[in-house]
Amino acid sequence: ALNTLSLHDALPICFPVTIFKAIFEPDWEIGYGGNQITMFENTRMGMMRGTSVNSENITGAHGDYQVIDDPIPGHAVAGPEADICREWWNGTMSTRFRSMANRKAVLIGQRVREGDLSDVWLEQEFVDAHLKLPVMYDPEKALPPTPIGWVDPRTEKGELLFPARYNHEDVEKMKRSLGSYCFAAQYQQSPEAIEDGVIKRSDWRYYDALPVDAAKGEWFGAVDSAVDAGESHDYTVAMVFVRIGMYAWLVDVISGKWSFTDQLAQLDAFCKKYPQCKQWHIEKRANGAAILSSLKSKIPTLIPFNSQTPKEERIITITPMIESGNILVPRDHPLTERVVSESTSFPKGKHDDHLDCMSMAIIPQLPKLRQTFKLGAEGGQRTSTSASSMQKPSRFNRR
Repeated sequence: ALNTLSLHDALPICFPVTIFKAIFEPDWEIGYGGNQITMFENTRMGMMRGTSVNSENITGAHGDYQVIDDPIPGHAVAGPEADICREWWNGTMSTRFRSMANRKAVLIGQRVREGDLSDVWLEQEFVDAHLKLPVMYDPEKALPPTPIGWVDPRTEKGELLFPARYNHEDVEKMKRSLGSYCFAAQYQQSPEAIEDGVIKRSDWRYYDALPVDAAKGEWFGAVDSAVDAGESHDYTVAMVFVRIGMYAWLVDVISGKWSFTDQLAQLDAFCKKYPQCKQWHIEKRANGAAILSSLKSKIPTLIPFNSQTPKEERIITITPMIESGNILVPRDHPLTERVVSESTSFPKGKHDDHLDCMSMAIIPQLPKLRQTFKLGAEGGQRTSTSASSMQKPSRFNRR
């Protein structure tokens, strides 16, 4: 959480006191502040204070130097954290210097998305030196020398930063795990523009018919309810999937801008259409709690979806599975185009209800999907209980 101070980051500053004193021979001693040190002083009126993004414990404090380390979590691609961090810097931390003319600050961290704190610093021309270390070298995006003359010593496109730690196989696994957008931001330090959609139309994989062994797969579904009917409101969406190995096949979907009474009727009929479905997740926001209460006796497999994660982050979580072709959608279903269209405009589009419903269905299945995905990836090919039929181009492909 942004308002939680990571105390272990503050403690090592105090730990190597003997080493520091041996090197710099200061004429002061460090005061003792207890087991959990968020602030300590020395005997010459020097002070270090630890804080966190959006914390109030920095009020009234001013310093000569600031070190900001990983202010935004890596998973906060589409959530509010980047905006909160930007406001925290612009409205609070940027003014917490004893002398604005002599202020000095260091920002350390991975890129998360456009508009993150690194972007803010670069746009405000606050930066005297910018050190950018992508895991894979790209000469077209290399930066000029720093003020002390340092340049990235790599020369070949794709050359790795630290191959002893991350070799090419490791990097490819990270790409598949994170998805192209998050990988570009966190490992290449070059977040892409998000206006055109995190998920591309070409990422989707389509199928013409379910595998012959679909009945033996694991069937699951989800419901995303809107608060009311009307053109200005969101869609109520229900989806059913079947998981076969590392693939999740979207079997059917319904959606509409229905009144609460119509929501109950539509969802009751849809869930009963698929008795083999072992669980239907429904978020309790909007009409979800009321639907759960009304239909639970008729549909015992309807269970609440409990998550404190913003829906934008949930959708980002499933994008690697879409990019890798592990989530398949029916080519001829009348609502497939709506699902795909939402994805190409996410997170800037008017609606994301179908993607949100998909995320609620897929996320509880991720441990199983990822496990089989890793097994297939490590073997050098994609496999499933229906691998022989799935590899025929007539069965599924990218449109």
